[in-house]
Amino acid sequence: MHSRPRQPNQSIERGIKCLLELTSAEGPVSCKGMAQRLGVERTRAARILGTLAHLGMAERLPDLRYVPGNGIHVLSALSLRRSHLLQAMLPHFEALRARWGLDSVLGVLWNRHVCYLYHGLRQRELPQALAGSVAVPAEESSLGLVLLSHLPASELAGLMKGHLDRKALTELKSRLRAVRQNKHVHEEAQRFTAPLGDPPFAAVAVSGEMKGRVRQRILAHLLEVNRAVAEQLDERKQS
Repeated sequence: MHSRPRQPNQSIERGIKCLLELTSAEGPVSCKGMAQRLGVERTRAARILGTLAHLGMAERLPDLRYVPGNGIHVLSALSLRRSHLLQAMLPHFEALRARWGLDSVLGVLWNRHVCYLYHGLRQRELPQALAGSVAVPAEESSLGLVLLSHLPASELAGLMKGHLDRKALTELKSRLRAVRQNKHVHEEAQRFTAPLGDPPFAAVAVSGEMKGRVRQRILAHLLEVNRAVAEQLDERKQS
């Protein structure tokens, strides 16, 4: 996560936050509802939504509520097409499924949430696996725990401010210490979760039948895949 600039453009910041809130909402959002989500007055929320509608990123319904506009579909298509991360990981996910019958999950940290770019289950085809799960609070996700384990204490506290009370934050810090002690790998009975990149920009989880030596082979394979993909993406940035 990049540090906050000294003088951030608040109009751009609010516009992007509004767009994210609109696309993550389960249904149409009113100006009043968006104002509550953004923590601003209703007139400001109305201006932002009106601007997004003018740009085609939102659509105003007859009842004056808003839903994502056609511009969102264009942005989504371009994002998937330009996602070097997805392009690099998908062949490895297919190989993990073919070799060991494993499910794979790929996610990134956005504020205090984990957004799943790929959520592949054995009963899911590729279209359902891509962005196949909603964003969840990071502390409720193994991917989130791995990514949060890399954050400084001050940044973690700021991220969770207003969301976790003191007791819950203390418990979260204890869980994150355990992840750090395990070299930032979160282990469960039938699941491994590991960071991707150093510092990590994503996390990957694999789950399925894991016993004995096969379990350690799977973990070693996952770490090697993550290392190779991170190097591949670094080389692409530098080229």
